[in-house]
Formats: sequence, C-alpha cells, structure tokens
Amino acid sequence: MIGLSYRLLAAALLCFSLNAGGQTAPALKIEIQEETFFSEETLAFQLDSFGRAEVWILQSSTNGKDWDDLVFLNGGLGNGGFGVSFDRKALAGEAFEKVLFRAVKQDQDNPTYRDFLAAKMRWREAGYDNYAYVVKSSRGMTEYEARYTVVNGEVTEVETTSAFPPGLEAPANRTIDGWFDQVESAIEQRAASVDVDWNATSGYPESGFIDLFLNLSDEEQSWTISELIPLSPASQEFLAARELWREAAIPKYSYALVSSSRGGFYEVRYTVENGETIGMEIIVEPPSFVTVPDSVTMDDLFDRVADAFSVGAFSVDVDWDKTLGYPTRAAIDFDERIADEEQYWSTKDFVVLD
Repeated sequence: MIGLSYRLLAAALLCFSLNAGGQTAPALKIEIQEETFFSEETLAFQLDSFGRAEVWILQSSTNGKDWDDLVFLNGGLGNGGFGVSFDRKALAGEAFEKVLFRAVKQDQDNPTYRDFLAAKMRWREAGYDNYAYVVKSSRGMTEYEARYTVVNGEVTEVETTSAFPPGLEAPANRTIDGWFDQVESAIEQRAASVDVDWNATSGYPESGFIDLFLNLSDEEQSWTISELIPLSPASQEFLAARELWREAAIPKYSYALVSSSRGGFYEVRYTVENGETIGMEIIVEPPSFVTVPDSVTMDDLFDRVADAFSVGAFSVDVDWDKTLGYPTRAAIDFDERIADEEQYWSTKDFVVLD
C-alpha cells in the first residue's frame, strides 16, 4: 500500500450460529483514499451485509489474537451494507508493521457504547499528544478544579486551583485518555448511569455523570472539562501571558478595543472593575450592521483566544503585553476554507485605575 508505513489486512466474522448454519461471512472491504484537502489519508471500510437490523463493530489487531473495538459500522453507507471511514492517523498511536481488521456482529445495539467509540475515534483523529486542559470534578463530598499539562501522552504538570475539603490535591495522572478509560470501565461494569456529553469537534468527554450503583451513596462522580488547548509555541505563549495577567490581579482598569472583524470597524473604550464592565464609550461608530458588545473585559479577550485554540483554529496570531500579559493584537482565522470569518482586533491605551 503506497504511502502507508504498515500493511492492512481484513477479516470478516459472523456469530457462531450463522457459521454453524453454513452461511458465508460477508466481505469486509478496505479502501485507502489518498491525501485530500480535508485529510492526509482516509481509511474507508465497507461490509457487504444487508440485514437492516444487524449491528456490527469494526475491530483491529496487530497480532491476530488481541482485538480492540474501533467503531460501530453504520448502515447504508457506500453501496449499501455497513460502512465507516476515518482518518488514518487515528491508528498512529502504536508502532506496528501490520494491522488487521475484522467486523464482529453484535447481539444488540448499545447506544452509550456506540457514542463512546465514535467520540474516542474523533479524539484519535484529532491527534492531541500535547495539550493542556481544565477539569472540575466532584465525587461524594469532595471536589476539585485543576489544570493538567500533558506532553507525549503523559501528565507533566498538575495545578490544583480549588478544592474541597481544603488541601485536597487533584489526581496526579489524569489524561483525556484516562477519562475515556473511566467511562469505558463504567460501561463494562453496567453502571446504573453513564451520561456523557462528547465534544463535537475533538470527541473528548466535555461533561459527564457516572453512578455505578443505585443503592450506594457518595460514589457518584461528575466532571466538566474546559479549555482543552493543544500545546504549540503560540498556545504556550498564551498560557504564560494569561498567567502573567492573573498574577497582576488588577482590580480596576480602562482600555480601548479596536475591532475590524466581519467587515465592520469600530473602536470602543471599556472601564472594568472586579471583572465587570462598569463603563463603555464608543469612540468610532461601526457600520449599522455591526453591533458593539456592551461588555468586553480582558478576561473575555483571553477567552476568545482560548476558544480559538480549543476548536483548532487554522491560525491564531496574538501579541502580548510583556509586563502585564494582556493581548495587544490578535488575528484569528478559524477555517482557511471560509472567507469573512476571521477576527482582527487590538487593544490600546491601557490604564490602571485607582
């Protein structure tokens, strides 16, 4: 297979009752779609089975003995039957010379597990080995909020920002893959409740609630994950600048925001006290079709940049004040294929107020 660093093999497997009846196993076909504008390389799978009520899972193995569930095959793709496609880099987490695939028929559907595998596939496709994220988690009478930094799939730094009871430390090794493992374990244990919201873009579990046993108390766990930011020189500058701004802890300030996003230009001065906008003065009126926000604090501007990194914006170019860390200029392009969605804004005349 040209362009692949490993060989692809496929096998199709039906349940024993069908094999015993002498029926022929349907063929599992693999296509490799070379580099496109949207993906470096895509693997497409098609299973020639046409029972609409059937449920199939695609599995992979590097040795033919140990098989991992990859994703449910969807009905009606390709020329009928069941099919699925995903980015080849979803398989790049292991060093192997060959990979085998097979389709395994299930006795029944499991919507929770289906959503779990689909989300995990999106996470693998995102290819985040180096990232930072914030999580707020509670279990029983304890809770914590912490920022994790992950490099090459390993936690390198944990900062507990709040906790109850006081002094509680966040778990030392909690990667996003670790959160996936926790959800999978709950599903395997047939937990009483597994309720997870999966990020639509990168697949990670944005929020969730797990109750293993209805007749036990204080073992339920809930969490919310935010600000998942892939690490890069630009995002690391952002994290350092925001920490500088937070350390400055300026209670009251004023600044001018100049914006030219979406075809409209305006300039407005905001006065902020204790994180709330208490004054607003429009210096340059925008065109009639542009609305000036009533409130934009420096923290709001940091959030804009964080959101851009979180959704994988095509380009995030920001300058930071070297003393206080706040952003002085930003040019953000969320999607190189779409015009007129870029953000361009700058700040000036920053003043610390008494």
